[in-house]
Amino acid sequence: MPSIIIQDPNGDSRVLDSKQFAYEEVLQRNIADLPALLPLGTVSDELVSHLAIGAEWPAGGGRADIVLIGSDGILTVVETKLSRNPEARREVIAQLLEYAAYLSEWTIYEIQQRAEQFFKSDRCVSTYRDEPFDKVLTNFLEDSDESVEAFKGKVEQNLRQGRIRLIVAVDEVGEQAQKIVTFVNAYSTFDIYLLQIAEYEDTDGRRTFVPSLHGYARKAPSTFKGPREDWTWERYQTDLGWSDDQVTRIKSMLDRMVHVSGDWEPETRFNAGWINVFCFGRSSYGVQVSKKGGVEFWFPIVDGYSDLLPSAITRLTAQFLYVRDDPRVADDALKELCRKSLTKSGLLPTSDD
Repeated sequence: MPSIIIQDPNGDSRVLDSKQFAYEEVLQRNIADLPALLPLGTVSDELVSHLAIGAEWPAGGGRADIVLIGSDGILTVVETKLSRNPEARREVIAQLLEYAAYLSEWTIYEIQQRAEQFFKSDRCVSTYRDEPFDKVLTNFLEDSDESVEAFKGKVEQNLRQGRIRLIVAVDEVGEQAQKIVTFVNAYSTFDIYLLQIAEYEDTDGRRTFVPSLHGYARKAPSTFKGPREDWTWERYQTDLGWSDDQVTRIKSMLDRMVHVSGDWEPETRFNAGWINVFCFGRSSYGVQVSKKGGVEFWFPIVDGYSDLLPSAITRLTAQFLYVRDDPRVADDALKELCRKSLTKSGLLPTSDD
C-alpha cells in the first residue's frame, strides 16, 4: 500500500504509512460508521449516498457483515475480508451471492424490523440510536423530493428484480478476485465490487481513509427491456406467483378494509407484494400475500388488538401486526383495528368513534 506524504504550510513534510487492520471487525465498524467510504461516484455518474441499517444480519447459511441502503433504493451488502484471509479470493464472492439470493425474498417490513433492531444496538452511530425506521429514512432523504413510502416501495421492487449491490471490502485487492468480479459484473443484473480501504494515522491521532472501488465493467448487451413500474393484479400473478384464489381473497379483503375505512378518505395503492390503504393521504394499513403468513391484513402494532381478535390468527414483528384472512374477523373488529391504527398515527383523535 503506498504511503501518503503531507506537507505543512511552513514546508515541513512527513510520511504516513498505511496501518494494517488488526481484525475484520475493525474494518466492519469503519464502514458502518462512515458509509461515505463507498465511493460509487468513481464508477457511476449517479451520486449515491448510503445509510447503514444492519450488522451481522442472518442470511441463508451465514450472516452478512454490514447492510446499507443507498439513496437510489438499492440494498448494499458488504462482506469484509482481510488479505491474509485466503477466503478473500473466491469463496467470499459465492458467500455474497448466497446472501443476495436470501435477502431478495425479504419484504420491506422485514428489513424495517431488522433495521430498528440495529438502531437499538451499540453498532449504530449515536445519530440514529433508538430512532424508528421511518424517521431515520426521513432524515436520510431530506435532500430528496421522494416520500418515505415511495422510497420503501422502490427498495422492495429493486429486491424483487434482483437489483442488489454486493461489495467485498478488503485491505488489499488480489488480481484473481478482481478478474472474477469484473466478469460477473459484465453479465449480471446486480453490481459487485471490491472495495479497498487503506487507513493512515497522523501524529495528532487524526485518521485518514483512502477508499477505492475495483471490478467495474460495462454491462453486456441484453434483450431485457427494463422493469415495469406499475403493479396490477395480473402482474401480481405473473411476477409474484399469486394464485387465482389468493387474488380473489385479497380483493375481497381489500374491499372490506376500504368499506370500514369509508369515513377516513381511503385510497388504495399497489406496491411490490402488498397493497396499501392510505387514509387522509397517509399510508395506514393494508393487505398482502407473504411466504410466512399467506393471505393477510397488516396493521402497525396497536394497543388492545388482543381483545378484538383470536390470538391464533395473529403474528407479530417488531412494528407490525398481521391478521390472517379468517371469517372470525368481523367487520366491527376490522374497523376498530383500522381506527386504532389511525389514532396511533395521529390521524384521528383518541376520542374518535
